[in-house]
Amino acid sequence: RSCVVLCTRGHAELGFQQYRLGHYRAAIDSYRTVVALRPDVSEYWSIYGALLQVAGEDDQAEVALRRSLALEPNESALNNLGTMLYRKGDYPGAADMYRRAIDLNPNDFYYLGNLGDALEADPRTAAQARAPYAQAAQMAQRFIDVKPDEARALAALGWYRAQLGERDAALHLLERAQASGREPGEVAMLVAQALAVLQAAREAGVPESRIATHAVFQRTGLAAPPAGATPPAEHSPAPATPSQGG
Repeated sequence: RSCVVLCTRGHAELGFQQYRLGHYRAAIDSYRTVVALRPDVSEYWSIYGALLQVAGEDDQAEVALRRSLALEPNESALNNLGTMLYRKGDYPGAADMYRRAIDLNPNDFYYLGNLGDALEADPRTAAQARAPYAQAAQMAQRFIDVKPDEARALAALGWYRAQLGERDAALHLLERAQASGREPGEVAMLVAQALAVLQAAREAGVPESRIATHAVFQRTGLAAPPAGATPPAEHSPAPATPSQGG
């Protein structure tokens, strides 16, 4: 028994480090061993499902996440399963999963933001999205006040501000998130979402000079830098850091 526990923890730690380094396939292999050794631990199935989800293996990820929930309801698996349903276009199902995750942990602003996304995506519930976005923004701001260098949180708050129509605040947050150079994958996705919304600034008549000279728009290709301007600096990628199991 002790050997199984030690081996499981060793593989879990290895998988965690592999994920941090961006070696997703190796991390999946490590966690496949983990769940084979300890198929009775909900958290391990949840992490395994999340890794499969990152790799785009949604069918296998769904099996793992549902296995996790069958063992014990947990917020991470509910949230990730909600994201899978969202990707499939099942927005009401996604919203239900996010609400269940919020019930387990009402203090996680990411879950509230995800709920806003699911509600906003469905024309029948789009009018309900503002409330969770506003609550997520309020909670994320408090988090950023304490941890001002958390790139993913900065980008998420930028997305919420964009969805709430607060363009200047959103752009400032997105610039800070990108400047950190941390968690580039997550940040890039959130920045892309927010800038798709903020593209409406151009359509709404914001002067081209303001758009063309903004570093975020330049960096993401939404605007060319003015003639003779120095291009925005590139930042070295840094791996995202998930919650560690074991």
